[in-house]
Amino acid sequence: MNRILALGVAGVATMALSSCGGGGSNLTQDLGAVLGEFQILDLTTGVIESRTVVLDLDTNADYRSTKMVFRAVAGGSGPVGSAPTAFGYQIDEVQGTTSVQRYYLGVFEVTRDQWTALAGTTPWTGFSASMVGTAAVDKPASGMSHDEVVTMLTTWNAAQVNDLALPTEAQWEYACRATTTGSFAWGEDRSDGVVDDYAVVSETAGGISGPRVVGGRVPNAFGFFDMHGNVWEFTTTDSIRGGSWRDSLPAARSANRKALDQITGHPLVGLRLILSL
Repeated sequence: MNRILALGVAGVATMALSSCGGGGSNLTQDLGAVLGEFQILDLTTGVIESRTVVLDLDTNADYRSTKMVFRAVAGGSGPVGSAPTAFGYQIDEVQGTTSVQRYYLGVFEVTRDQWTALAGTTPWTGFSASMVGTAAVDKPASGMSHDEVVTMLTTWNAAQVNDLALPTEAQWEYACRATTTGSFAWGEDRSDGVVDDYAVVSETAGGISGPRVVGGRVPNAFGFFDMHGNVWEFTTTDSIRGGSWRDSLPAARSANRKALDQITGHPLVGLRLILSL
């Protein structure tokens, strides 16, 4: 028999269950999935905390170091690709509609501290400062190959109750657009002042090399930071999405996709993860 020991205020699940016959951990995670707009994963223990709000997202350094914050994306349908007449259109951006089931996506790009906790490596240190910038641990991790990401995820998932994964292209674009239909989550305004509010791209990088600390710009309507610019992000395929600090604004469009082989680690490419409860 399972007995609820404590359920914190505002939907925070804390030490949720005690079990007399097994299955307690599964019920804990089920409660978290129901109650939580946010899931906070402790990378040192594998424990997940469910919350309806995260009031200290901007100020708690743990969320860029030893913990990862995931936010729910409600299932639904939305546009993908772009019209041939759209700004920056590329021939592989086939316009259409995609449908997704509810999922939890990382609020931030995976930081260097977080990648080190997950994989035990520091691939960005193999590149010059002109490509990866200064050594701040709360900047996005980069330089790993797609194969290295898959290896890390396989190892993590084998040891944990809850799986981590890369987003599919559909999941990535759905979250990036946040119901919008234009070139960017903020609209079509391409003035430097507006773009700088949301994205670090070559036009707004100010001549400073390297990505910026994650979460330093305005999030999109779904609450995700740096979906445009900062570093490219892997998906489950060999396509990377979102552009980088060194690429011009057209590369950061919601629909833009770029191919990268599975074995190449690139200093401008990082990742954002999905949590499966």
